[in-house]
Amino acid sequence: LFQDIRFREALSIGADRNEIAEIVTNGIAEPIQASVPEGLVGYQEGWAKQWAEYNPERANQLLDEIGLTKRDKNNFRLFPNGKDVTIDFIEGSTDSASFLELIKKYYEALGIKVNTKVVDKATQQEMKYANKIPATTEGLAVVNVSLRPDALVPLRVLTPWYGMYGLYTQSGGKEGVKPEGDVAQILAYWDKIKGAKSADEINQWGNEIVKLHMKNQWVIGYAGPTPQLIVASNKIRNIPTHAVWADEFRTLGHGHPAQFFIKS
Repeated sequence: LFQDIRFREALSIGADRNEIAEIVTNGIAEPIQASVPEGLVGYQEGWAKQWAEYNPERANQLLDEIGLTKRDKNNFRLFPNGKDVTIDFIEGSTDSASFLELIKKYYEALGIKVNTKVVDKATQQEMKYANKIPATTEGLAVVNVSLRPDALVPLRVLTPWYGMYGLYTQSGGKEGVKPEGDVAQILAYWDKIKGAKSADEINQWGNEIVKLHMKNQWVIGYAGPTPQLIVASNKIRNIPTHAVWADEFRTLGHGHPAQFFIKS
């Protein structure tokens, strides 16, 4: 089902992002799709609004088109073999609890059961390597795919959306599942990035990778970025008031903490 783009669209438009943003982020985040923010390399016009409008009628229509028309006595959808259509979220903490409560409400209104299981981080990582995480939540922060490709390129087992594709690449084809279609094309573009001879060429092929993510929407977003708040004593000086919080910049390291000082 996850490989069917109609299923991904149904899960995307079947939830009200305005309510999610209001409740989960106190109205701070924008109710947008998982997309590249304007101003960064790979920004695509219109991506933020793709499949972002709440439309449960169309979501139900898409699920019916897929063939999930059979229902049980509680109105939950069934596979043709009579098995429940259920999505299991495997989380490494309880941080996303309020978000998943809303997702459960919306998905189950579409007839899809939702279960949530919280495990320790080590167990979650082991489950990633075993491809046993059907769904999970993540806060993606990518400034440039060429600097931090893991979230968008299946190079190793790290992000559940590409599962065994990442293991195939990581093992040199000895394990996992060989990437096909647009996922294979991502890796072809990555090879071009590795062989690029200029920043413009790197950005060109990185942009093509991002376009494939816009086309397929393997990762569904429900709320945009929120500020990362840092609390510091008034005695500490040289702390920047605005900076980009991302792993590529080593988070707070982007603020040059070696230049912070204490004024007595």
